Amino acid sequence: MNINGYRLNTGTLTAWGKRLIPDLEWFFFVKMISGVEMNPLQSLDRSSMPLDIRTSYATWALSNETEYYARMSQLAFSNLAVSLQSEIIRQQWTAGRGLVFELEELIELAGVSRDSLPGVSIDDNKEIVLLHRPVWETFTVLERHRFLVNYGALWVNEAAHWDKVKKDNQTSIKMKYPHILEKIDEFPKSNGPNCLAAVAAALTRNEAFFYKWMKEEEFMGVIKEANYEPFENERIEEGDVLIWFNDVDQITHSCFVLNNELAFNKQGQTMFNPWQVLKLADIIKSWELPGIYFIPYRKHQ
Repeated sequence: MNINGYRLNTGTLTAWGKRLIPDLEWFFFVKMISGVEMNPLQSLDRSSMPLDIRTSYATWALSNETEYYARMSQLAFSNLAVSLQSEIIRQQWTAGRGLVFELEELIELAGVSRDSLPGVSIDDNKEIVLLHRPVWETFTVLERHRFLVNYGALWVNEAAHWDKVKKDNQTSIKMKYPHILEKIDEFPKSNGPNCLAAVAAALTRNEAFFYKWMKEEEFMGVIKEANYEPFENERIEEGDVLIWFNDVDQITHSCFVLNNELAFNKQGQTMFNPWQVLKLADIIKSWELPGIYFIPYRKHQ
């Protein structure tokens, strides 16, 4: 079982299922709805939200018009009038919250029957479905796993490359970096492990870092302690670290250079972002974004 060549097993899928569908409902609104107790979105410190919640609801993709949020238990939501539930679900679609799907899309992702899904009309030709725990629990294990594989594929843009690497190149990497081998082309079972932690684990050989959500300050401390310094006007080579910054000098990404062709990489902090070995040129190209630039760092002997 795999997604774009990245391996999966039933244990990982089971772990994903437990994390993806929250027990507590978080709703987001572009306007007030009578009968729902809401709070201004500006009052919410998004950085304090549980990472599983942020991933499940893709809060970074909320519409700029979103102004309110509300939290409620599954029981509280189920006790609302059906018409109010439907209006709340429509607002989730408008706000761009995650885990709201077009009916036909969810049928395709999970392989479930149309009759088993409680669709809510948003126009004459379209219905949407809120995928929350009451719906999730009607899925069979097979349907849950099918959904997770197909949904996970929506997060992965790059095909796995490790199996395409020449054997002599693979052998060299295995000998020099044995501590990353078990992670190559593997998905984590939880949200959190990010690109900074992956790089820190690769360069320090501290495998505990693989499982961390590492923040910028800690990462730069690891870089400094390992005697890495920025350099310029030289060719990038094995052991270097590339760090991308935005226009306010915040770190947006990093990767560890394995040789002049390949790098160890993780594209995000979600459980749907695998650890990977990709072509260095492809990683650099994928981060050619407005306001983003990278600085190479090298270990100072």
